[in-house]
Amino acid sequence: MKICCLKKGCRLTRLFTNELLPAGGVLSGVRSASDTGCACSNFQCSVLQTTRATRGIKMVNSRKAALWLTVVILFLFIPCVAMGAADQTAPAVDLIAPWTPLEFQAGALKMWGRDYKFGNSVFPQGITANGEALLAGPISLVCREAGGQSPLAAQRVVPRLIRPAQVSLSSEVSCGANLRATVTVRVEYDGLMLYHIELNPHGRATLQELSLEIPFRDGVASFYHKYVMMNQDWGQQATYAIPQEQGTLWVSPFNPYIWIGDPNKGLLWFSESDNDWHNGSMPLRIVRDGHVVKFNVSFVSLPTELKSATAYEFGLQATPTRPLPDHWRSIRTVYTVPTAKELSPELSESNPKPDIAILWPLHKAEWPWGGFPRPADKDRTIALIQSLHQKGIKVLLYIQAEAMDENDLPEFQKNKKNWQYIPEILGGTTLRAFNPSTSWSQYFLDALQSFLATYDVDGLYLDNIYIYPDKNPAHVSEGTVYPIIALRDLVRKVYVLAKNKNSQNLVIIHMSSHNLMPVLSFSDVILDGEHVSARPWHCEKDEKYFFGDAISPLNLEEFQGEFYGRQWGPAPMYLSTLGYKGGCLETRGPSEYVLAYALVHGVLLWGRFADDMMSQVFKVYDEYAVNEATFIPYWQSGAYLETNAQSAASSPIKASVYLNEKEAPGRALLVVSNLGPTPESVSIKLHLGALGISKPPQVRVLTVGSTTEESDLAAEDGQIKLTLPSYSFRLVGIN
Repeated sequence: MKICCLKKGCRLTRLFTNELLPAGGVLSGVRSASDTGCACSNFQCSVLQTTRATRGIKMVNSRKAALWLTVVILFLFIPCVAMGAADQTAPAVDLIAPWTPLEFQAGALKMWGRDYKFGNSVFPQGITANGEALLAGPISLVCREAGGQSPLAAQRVVPRLIRPAQVSLSSEVSCGANLRATVTVRVEYDGLMLYHIELNPHGRATLQELSLEIPFRDGVASFYHKYVMMNQDWGQQATYAIPQEQGTLWVSPFNPYIWIGDPNKGLLWFSESDNDWHNGSMPLRIVRDGHVVKFNVSFVSLPTELKSATAYEFGLQATPTRPLPDHWRSIRTVYTVPTAKELSPELSESNPKPDIAILWPLHKAEWPWGGFPRPADKDRTIALIQSLHQKGIKVLLYIQAEAMDENDLPEFQKNKKNWQYIPEILGGTTLRAFNPSTSWSQYFLDALQSFLATYDVDGLYLDNIYIYPDKNPAHVSEGTVYPIIALRDLVRKVYVLAKNKNSQNLVIIHMSSHNLMPVLSFSDVILDGEHVSARPWHCEKDEKYFFGDAISPLNLEEFQGEFYGRQWGPAPMYLSTLGYKGGCLETRGPSEYVLAYALVHGVLLWGRFADDMMSQVFKVYDEYAVNEATFIPYWQSGAYLETNAQSAASSPIKASVYLNEKEAPGRALLVVSNLGPTPESVSIKLHLGALGISKPPQVRVLTVGSTTEESDLAAEDGQIKLTLPSYSFRLVGIN
């Protein structure tokens, strides 16, 4: 038995063993939150705990037994009168920045950026994200016993838990004469909804159907994003436009997560396993029915005899899940620090000074344990960080929270059977992926906490944050499990450790093609796009443009539906490594090609593969106060400009706008890109009033390379004309 004392803010709640102790919360006589099962908030809490050795009760911070008993009875029974039995299965969760407290009233739940309207159901009857409705109707669950006539006759919804960081609701429903279901949803502050459905037969019952339907508004359901295996499908496209035809548009076997939405918002469904699913081979489907796009999940569609309680679990989360970080466009040139010896030459005055340096484990002498937070030489590492700080450069630590070379970590062999996935995910190499639901997570977190207490870094760079299918009998009882919630808990703890050290610390996650927002909520920046380099493409060192007859590895549906990033929450940055192939690193083609796509979508490039061009772009951005400007993408820019080509969806010409009326009044910056394989001429009609320009404008065309070539352009009656080479862009300044 483990009990928290009743002090202000202390809660008698079971704590999952992988839940982080909140900042400032100290439990007497214990090492970590997982030792106690209790949660506290910014105070010291006494603990009653049963010891295995004596099976007796020992008191920490002595209290009279009568007082303890009275407190426990009051705490347990008074809330039950008001709310029904409290949710004892919910882990304690503490609100952290930048999220706001949950507000639950009259069946409506408000949180940062979204509203969930439950009404008299445990499933949202409406969802609003970014001020716009997602759903065309209520989300519904069908639970039907064989021979049953009326699906899902629900009783009243009972609030089980209402806290600033967490709300829990439950309801009992009838699936037929001999089958009832208890449905519980737990909602956390970032909008995550975790559903637990427990089916309880009276004697024996046959379940005929258990399915979920999510009806999206037609205009919202523009794209879907699905899970792809990182090691098997590296390079595969994960985001697709939803076809406009009627009927069934997409079917799939089990996939652990699917997101549906548009470039500004959406809804993600996920499940860790399809154990106890009984259906055909394609349980997931997207169907267009008139002006409604439905996402259907079939848990059971074949008659299934139930002899005992059976549970099904899944989750939902509306996006974006968090606000964009302040000043995120100021994250610019990045420098990797493989070893202290290479520091000085790379930071000469002739090169653009980086804003961020990454402590990268490329040399065994410096980082013998690879991406594990344990450098070889403490004093040397401290001196290196201080040297970078003196140059005005922020320092981030590179870590791998999920994967490690088995030869790098001595502890691996001792814990191999417990820690790793089965089958070995990264086969053929000595790199091993570690399951975050195991003791690996606490081992890693202890090391990271020790590092952060010793070294004055400004944030963390987490590489390769993915989920994998696991069949390891050490932590999977049957079937295959994708440990999504365990990975979420691990990344959340990493995020909290970084922010507890300094609230301004930056957390960056590289997760190319894996936009699993229950995990990525806990990041400031997400890096996407590295996987594109695995696609077929052609490059000749002496050619400026490099595709020839090859298919372009980038496309608009991926950039709008995935890389654009405003639909997720963290700041989007594109990680381009196209320059690695075919000797193209020295050529301008790959960099200009990627920038033509990225900049017209308001996305910055990460890394050093286009530093000369990006440094020139940033100079222009500074002149037009882009850092705090409003970005209007080409599909919404019609009020500000018209082109003779952009109205056609098939046109390769796209033009977006930056406006900052406060810091740069009377000025606008256009990004005009030609995303096609041939040169294009374009005529642009400027709506000067909408742009905040009252006089005939001066127009500057900026051609960005290793330097920026500038030319003036006549604007007759607010109209300008440009010719763009294939796969290129121009920045157009309007003054």
